[in-house]
Amino acid sequence: MTDELWRVDSGARAKSRISEEDRKEGESLLKYTLSRRYLIESFIGRGGMGLIFVAQDLDEGRRVVIKMIKSSELKRDTAVTVKRFRREAMGLMQFKHPNIVTILDFDFANEVAPYIVMEHIDGYTLFEFMKQFPDGLPIDVFLGFMEHLCSAVSLIHENGIIHRDIKPHNMMVEIHEGAFVLKVLDFGLILFQHALKVEGPLGLTNPNEVLGTPGYMSPEQCLGIKVNYASDIYNLGLIAYELVTGQAPFVEKQLEKLLVQHIHHLPEPVSKLRKDVPASLGRVIARALEKEPTRRHSSSQLFWQALRLSAH
Repeated sequence: MTDELWRVDSGARAKSRISEEDRKEGESLLKYTLSRRYLIESFIGRGGMGLIFVAQDLDEGRRVVIKMIKSSELKRDTAVTVKRFRREAMGLMQFKHPNIVTILDFDFANEVAPYIVMEHIDGYTLFEFMKQFPDGLPIDVFLGFMEHLCSAVSLIHENGIIHRDIKPHNMMVEIHEGAFVLKVLDFGLILFQHALKVEGPLGLTNPNEVLGTPGYMSPEQCLGIKVNYASDIYNLGLIAYELVTGQAPFVEKQLEKLLVQHIHHLPEPVSKLRKDVPASLGRVIARALEKEPTRRHSSSQLFWQALRLSAH
């Protein structure tokens, strides 16, 4: 079953929107060796304020992923940018979890630009993987992915961190020992400000800065009010809905209309879009998508347990 599902059509791959500026900067570093150790092999895109590369670790003889700060970001405010980047590296290095990407190394005094070294995952983003299933994932695969995701989110919540930007583009699917494994790749650059003991002031968000991706934002994020762990539960509900139905609960090209849907509208019931799943599973997902944060599941683990029980 696993082998049969492990075929992502090349046409379904996410088309990374890379600017010409990013492409030129990325390609200019091909074949360059960072810190006399990491030989850059290919430029694969942009993530947040960083350019992403695949490199060869010459010391360990393995492929790795390099995330490097863009030169244009450094020009804006070097001190704040580097502090955010450093915080991401330190934050991720404190987590050891099978469903969270492993940070292997970092260098913030490099001759080119600050960078983070992460494990290389041979697979597809969850966004790409989902394209194979326009009507939703097989239930056993759906449950496996949600178990992995809820477990990862549970760990960061236990450490006092709110993710704020859980989305399929920031997760990778790989096969390990014959089974699918989901890994969360990107925890953002500011998510650790309340959890890490690092020097200097922690307020790195601009006064009017909105954290999150519009398609995967909770109502409270859309309203610009303070969020808590319940915001991540809403994100988990959005992903669960999309995985099981094959479509996002809210789709709108205009940003303002999309935010209004998150704040005021209810999604189409899962039971109307997927006849072969128990109605109880749809009700569990609907609870995670409640507009009022206190009406959602109180933790990611409780959400996972409710999903598991409702699917049988």
